[in-house]
Amino acid sequence: MTGPLPFDRFIATLLGIVGAAHLALVMALPGLEEKFQLGDRAWDRSAKIDAIMSAKDWNAVVETVFYHSAPGDYLFFLPAYAAFGAAGVILQNIILFLIGVFFLYRIAKELFSPAVARTAVIAYTLLPSTLFHPQAFVTESLCNPLLIIAVYFAMRMLRADRPAPGDVAAFAVLSAIICFTRLMFVLFPVGVAVLLLFRARPWRSAVRSAAATVVVSVSLVGLWQAALWVNDGRYEVAPSFHGLSSNLFLRADRMARMDGFELPEETVERRGMSAAKFIDLALEHPKSFARSVASDAVNMVANTGVSMAYGRYLGLFDLKEARDEDTFKWRDIRDTQGTWAMVRYLWRTSPAALLLNLGFTLAWAMVVLIALYGFLRHLRSGGTGAAVTALLAAVPAYVFVFSFVAGSVRWDHRSPMEFVICLFFALGAVQLTSALPRTSTTGRRLTERPTS
Repeated sequence: MTGPLPFDRFIATLLGIVGAAHLALVMALPGLEEKFQLGDRAWDRSAKIDAIMSAKDWNAVVETVFYHSAPGDYLFFLPAYAAFGAAGVILQNIILFLIGVFFLYRIAKELFSPAVARTAVIAYTLLPSTLFHPQAFVTESLCNPLLIIAVYFAMRMLRADRPAPGDVAAFAVLSAIICFTRLMFVLFPVGVAVLLLFRARPWRSAVRSAAATVVVSVSLVGLWQAALWVNDGRYEVAPSFHGLSSNLFLRADRMARMDGFELPEETVERRGMSAAKFIDLALEHPKSFARSVASDAVNMVANTGVSMAYGRYLGLFDLKEARDEDTFKWRDIRDTQGTWAMVRYLWRTSPAALLLNLGFTLAWAMVVLIALYGFLRHLRSGGTGAAVTALLAAVPAYVFVFSFVAGSVRWDHRSPMEFVICLFFALGAVQLTSALPRTSTTGRRLTERPTS
């Protein structure tokens, strides 16, 4: 289980082509800095790094880091950005993406077959998110490939009776970076540790591996929280942008606009609210809460990211968005008037955008259905073991549930689970095609018995 990772001809060729295509796209498109800043809150990350780079001394750097808070959101991009600007981060993102694709290939090949592996990586590299994320300043460009790699090492741990220390260490270190960058993943390594306790033997070894996994995975998050506590009062700390409090306010604000009620003045001024106050509000207005969740669910499931990748990034169609705030109009129409009203508005704004979105949505629906078929067939076969199956099923379930903590769920929030969808899509597609009757060069079906 701990041998070298073979690098066969197919994946080497594919990674070379995809890497060259991404670099060619960066060089061909005008306005690199502008395209780079299209990612969600990219301007915020750039401003934080610029503030750190302009600090006069080390104490000023520390003070700036504490003030901006949540350093995992930008810290791992800082060296490449400081050295080469947007081009350095994009190159880092592309390299990480290619490594993630390689490990997706390894997962599929080790669990299923080379045919499934080839199909999975081709499907994954064709998704709008894998076109857009490596080119933009978004945390998905870091977390998504690291999550694929982490799942690979988790799979190795769960397939071994006694997990190798190297696999445990690799998973834990990757999880530490993922959790520090996106706090929503902090419970995922805990779930893997629980699976280890059920799967690994002997018991003492399982406990040690599980404990090490949890401790290392939450180490960066824990150290940061400890630093905040130790330096309380010494450094000014600004409220976390899009932290839990502000996310709850954003959802509450959407609920208020949906049903026409007013939020407390203090909540609006602070642009934040506690979980207890939000729960009280949701219980008081259950229909508006359900409508906001349903609106987000439609967007998360059906929105493929075509408007961002092909409209705003590649510029293939114009959505008539003069300002950054215009991007929220689609969500607001969906919230207050419904999905079909948004579709009608999109048709009036840009028929090309609507047609391309519908085409990709239909294709994505087919991918999801075939993935569901592949997963159900996999459940019946039980070929990879219960622990690995639970791991693969947990990724999309976890991402789907915890994404709704955000004030407004975007298609980007679905992207961390897309590699699992592509994995089971490939399994289902290969099984479906293998069930088709094959014909010989003479036209006779090979599944038919020859007649005398």
